[in-house]
Amino acid sequence: MRPRLSIHLNNFGQSGIDIGRLVRLAENADAAGIDRVVVSDHVVFGNDLEAYADPRIGGIEGGKQPTGPDGWWLEPLAVLTYVAARTQNIRLGTSILLAALRRPIVLAKQLSTIDVMSNGRLDIGVGVGWQREEYTASDLDFAGRGGYLDRTLEALRAAWSGSMDWDGLAGSAEIHQYPQPAQTGKDGVPRIPLWIAGTSRARTITISSGSSASFARALRSRSVSLGCRCGWNSGGSAAEPVITTLMRP
Repeated sequence: MRPRLSIHLNNFGQSGIDIGRLVRLAENADAAGIDRVVVSDHVVFGNDLEAYADPRIGGIEGGKQPTGPDGWWLEPLAVLTYVAARTQNIRLGTSILLAALRRPIVLAKQLSTIDVMSNGRLDIGVGVGWQREEYTASDLDFAGRGGYLDRTLEALRAAWSGSMDWDGLAGSAEIHQYPQPAQTGKDGVPRIPLWIAGTSRARTITISSGSSASFARALRSRSVSLGCRCGWNSGGSAAEPVITTLMRP
């Protein structure tokens, strides 16, 4: 089975971001036949960045936050929308999206819109993250982040069905959300591939992958060499090796 190669676009920087370089890298990767570009996500930062290196709460052992608390971090879905307009074939992904920080139904609409506008090229990697301050700023309990992500993924799957009986915290209603994603699973149901990543016990492992009717195992990845990350996408009928290069500023 052929390994799939992804390139990480630097949508972050210490004191600014070279947008032209980011876009050129995506365009060149598209022209060269690279399989996927991915971008990262942070909404805010607190002052305590040591948690980045703590895998017990979702960090990476030995890791170091690359920008400091005042670094620039472009919103990943906005970046992917722009990259989609400048490319033709390359797949577009997040590594990772802190999905639980976003309103689930609005997120479902954003993701399905990007998938339709990119002709079905979207892959979404999600996780719970490592930083308490992002949940505090979003009025969410950090300890409950795994459950928030579970509910978010359930809402995505329900919304992508098009019409559903919605049972939410504020009540129940029959609702409709279109367009549905351009991609479909093997069962023919519209959905976007979901990759679930993480190192903490708070991560979710209960929701179906977008490329399979049955749930895929959580995406486990670990650093195997300087600037390279390997993992497995088990969303399809057979596991698919994935290599991601990390392009540091």
